[in-house]
Amino acid sequence: MGLSLYRAGGAGGGAIILDIQGELLNNGVISANGENGASHNFGGPASTGAGSGGSINIATGILSGSGIIRANGGHSSSGSGAGGGGRVAFYYDTNSFSGNIEVFGGKDEDGSHHGGAGTIFISQGSGLGDLIVNNNNQSGKTLLVEEVYSFNDVVIENGVNFYLPNQLVSVNLIVKNSALTAPDNTGMNISDTFNLNNSRIIGQNQGTLTIEGNNIILTGGEIEANVLVQSNSLLIDSGSTVSSTGLGYLAEEGLGAGIIGYGGSYGGLGGRNYPSSGFGQPYGNKQMPDYFGSGGGNGSAVRKGGSGGGKIEIISAGEIAIDGAISSNGNNGVPHITSYPSSGAGSGGAVYISANIISGAGIISANGGLASSASGGGGGGRVAIYGNMDNFIGIVEALGGINFENALHDGKDGTVFLSP
Repeated sequence: MGLSLYRAGGAGGGAIILDIQGELLNNGVISANGENGASHNFGGPASTGAGSGGSINIATGILSGSGIIRANGGHSSSGSGAGGGGRVAFYYDTNSFSGNIEVFGGKDEDGSHHGGAGTIFISQGSGLGDLIVNNNNQSGKTLLVEEVYSFNDVVIENGVNFYLPNQLVSVNLIVKNSALTAPDNTGMNISDTFNLNNSRIIGQNQGTLTIEGNNIILTGGEIEANVLVQSNSLLIDSGSTVSSTGLGYLAEEGLGAGIIGYGGSYGGLGGRNYPSSGFGQPYGNKQMPDYFGSGGGNGSAVRKGGSGGGKIEIISAGEIAIDGAISSNGNNGVPHITSYPSSGAGSGGAVYISANIISGAGIISANGGLASSASGGGGGGRVAIYGNMDNFIGIVEALGGINFENALHDGKDGTVFLSP
């Protein structure tokens, strides 16, 4: 229970355990909500934080009715945080319940400190069970406490900011209007369908997100991570992106790092650099690109060079349809401002794609970042694609980043390798 200087915060919800041998018919309300925080009055005591939802554990032969089951977080007023949702679990043999099940985070009056959603776990018989996380179209963070979880179906929807465990295993994963945050090295093993719908996944710099799935569908989805994707089919629609832009080596780091405003190199030489300089040279294999892009040179101690592009590896036994964008570009350098020098741009990163068929009208890129003034553009990265591309009418490029003010400082193009 949180405390302010003057008064107590809202209490958390309690615990309800129902073990019913026959039928649980609920046409009323089963509730373990958190208590609201106290509001602030002008000239009076400060507002207080709200309590979290509690826990509801139901085991029954038959679950029926049209009532409400809830463990919501309490609401808060100006300056304080709302309570997180609680946890609800159902174990049953037969389910005909048509009512509402809620574990929403509480609402904050200011709209900036909503509570995160709780979790709903549903298990029929002896199966793995399903996980549902729904935050009623408001922001808020949700995380699981263990490192590895296995479920049947997982549904994450309506404003959830869900922190992935180190390993998530499920049959199906549906993400709608939400965001997933991945730790440094995260694995997602989806044996059937993964649908990222108007949602995003955010990874870490130089970390790797591994996604294994039979059928992966991005509809208005964004993956911003270094990724290894293995699937039988992959669809990236025109509103979707898979991007590791700027997720490679940081400023002045990497095998092709730039210095003192030079652009980073990878597949192509960074701007302002030259072949005999002895530093910051191209590296890697054009047929099997597997390195992060390198960072650009700093303009000063506080004006850092752009980070290099990361790594994207996509392997499919079937078809990859790309109508959106797959990009591993370098970040731009910082522009020149009076008395403050510009910095070099990061190089493009690595994109490796292997599939039976590659189709669509999208963009695949590993371009160097842009630069200005006396700094160098990033060298292009490396792209390698294996598969039949007869039905792909999009763009594939690994361009050097340009310098808007001096073409002599443009980065050089990287490499694009195509093999049927």
